[in-house]
Amino acid sequence: MLSDLSREQQLIILGLVVVIVAGLGVMAYRHFVAGDSDEIVIEKHQEKMQTEKIGKIIVHVAGAVKRKGVYKLSFGDRIIDAIELAGGATTSANLSSVNLAEQVKDGQKIVVPEKQTVVERKSGKTLIRQIGTSSFGKVNINSADEKELCKVRGIGPKTAQNIIQHREAHGPFSKIEDIMKVKGIGKGKFGKIKDEITI
Repeated sequence: MLSDLSREQQLIILGLVVVIVAGLGVMAYRHFVAGDSDEIVIEKHQEKMQTEKIGKIIVHVAGAVKRKGVYKLSFGDRIIDAIELAGGATTSANLSSVNLAEQVKDGQKIVVPEKQTVVERKSGKTLIRQIGTSSFGKVNINSADEKELCKVRGIGPKTAQNIIQHREAHGPFSKIEDIMKVKGIGKGKFGKIKDEITI
């Protein structure tokens, strides 16, 4: 059939076939390669969003650390990371009362309590044992055990256990007023014990 056409017509038909094949090739390239490119763009966008999250958590580190202050952390960081940013704990820090594995939250205040000191003084023939930390004669509600908490007038074994359970579930108290969040301690009881407790 092509032999019946002139050489010029054959060249025209051949050119059209080449153009059609090239057009189909371009369309196929755009369909498959461009689709992959879109996926790459989406993945890069997701990576960018994840990167933007880094450093978005701001926490306040206080208590027995070398450099108290406000620090930036990444999502998923732990309390131990915040303490390390603050220069690490001091030698007087009581880390056993802090959940170092707890994830930090934006705006959180992390208070590292100090170890308890035991002061003994003689009054006549009586040996008086006083337990305190930064405030002489006061019981540290962030680190005291049940026996020590019971030394506070108005706190019995049950209330002491409630304080310890609250501390383990929610972390250390940031101020003595927070003890009113413990079951069994209201404003009235807090008014009686506030001069005997510290953090």
